[in-house]
Amino acid sequence: MAASRRIVRPLLEARLQARLDAIDAQMRGKYICDKCAQVMQSGGRPRRNWGSSLGELSCQRRRTHCEECDRYEFPAQRGIGLGDGDFTPRLEEAVTMMATTVPHGLAAKVVASLCAIELSVQGIEQMVERRAERVLELDDERARRCNPFDEKGLPVVEQVRPQDAIDPSATPDVAYMELDGVVPVTREELGDDELTEQDKHRREQAKQDKARGGKGRRYRIVGREVKTAVLYDGKDCVRESAERGSILSKTYVSYLGAWLPFAVLLWTAMLRLRFDQSRLLVILSDGAEWIRSLAEWLPIPTLLILDLYHAKHRIWEVAHALYGEHTARASEWAHVQCERVERGAARQVVQALRFLHPSGAQAHEKLQKLIGYLENNLDRMNQTGRSLRSPVRSTSTGEARAQCTTRPIAHGAYA
Repeated sequence: MAASRRIVRPLLEARLQARLDAIDAQMRGKYICDKCAQVMQSGGRPRRNWGSSLGELSCQRRRTHCEECDRYEFPAQRGIGLGDGDFTPRLEEAVTMMATTVPHGLAAKVVASLCAIELSVQGIEQMVERRAERVLELDDERARRCNPFDEKGLPVVEQVRPQDAIDPSATPDVAYMELDGVVPVTREELGDDELTEQDKHRREQAKQDKARGGKGRRYRIVGREVKTAVLYDGKDCVRESAERGSILSKTYVSYLGAWLPFAVLLWTAMLRLRFDQSRLLVILSDGAEWIRSLAEWLPIPTLLILDLYHAKHRIWEVAHALYGEHTARASEWAHVQCERVERGAARQVVQALRFLHPSGAQAHEKLQKLIGYLENNLDRMNQTGRSLRSPVRSTSTGEARAQCTTRPIAHGAYA
């Protein structure tokens, strides 16, 4: 491995230098400042080094200077994709891919073993953050370009599709999307206007003592929902056994924040997968209202289906509250209600729940929440399920089965 790197590294270095020389020779005297549009003057051709997967590379590139803006640029370096950091983009890509699958300390050891490059854990963390920021910038840029609505909220005249969209022949017949959210606990540093005089004094004292870490800082504990979507083609659903299924290929989209910017990012992924051209888009989810809002926002018809797992989970919670955990009576009652829900009789379950009058306050509260949950989601179940944005003709889940060539099998969803 080391011998191969010693042989290939000079060849790569010479190739990069030749590309830099060609650009510099072609553009000499023609460099224009991006900000003020003035001609930039040459400032020599200093040499610098970059760490790469083959070892350290050393190249010369022209430096240009704009007197009007008083700033320097390296156009040829930028032209071939070399950044201002200490490493090549390819090495950063490899390192960040490792650092997102294994601990950063282990990633540093792997890089040192494979590439003979010593990286600190802090250096890898900075590399991951830098690359993540760039990915977010690209995602935001694509989302703005592919947004189905303009600034006034009106549909765009011509929809822009990402350049890396799949071939039209691979357009799914039935597309599936699972949506859910989770709220991780995070912390935010308090602003100056939120600090007490004692907190400010403690912070200043920590600065004078050159204290490390979070000494002198004050935080608030907050929780923001991470919204996640799983997208897959109906033909990628396979059955492993009578009770278990599997998805062969899927795409994830996640966002920390409100549902609307998440929807724009999600729509970009849908365009890439050509979900907007599928015959039917099935959305599997729990009863969250933001998911209903997102489905109504999408500029294509959708079929909202309540995930069976969530409905059953709530029924079992009420069974334990009514009759005690792990009791035969609770198990018998829960199985009966779940079987009713599965065969499309959720409204009967709601009617039966209204006859219950538990004595405990906690059991009563959970019972009322289950009644409200089922009533609010009857249109996502076998009762009056319909395709959103199709007000003329409602689509029951049974009819959806006939329309779908493949039944969704994740989490035992209704379909």
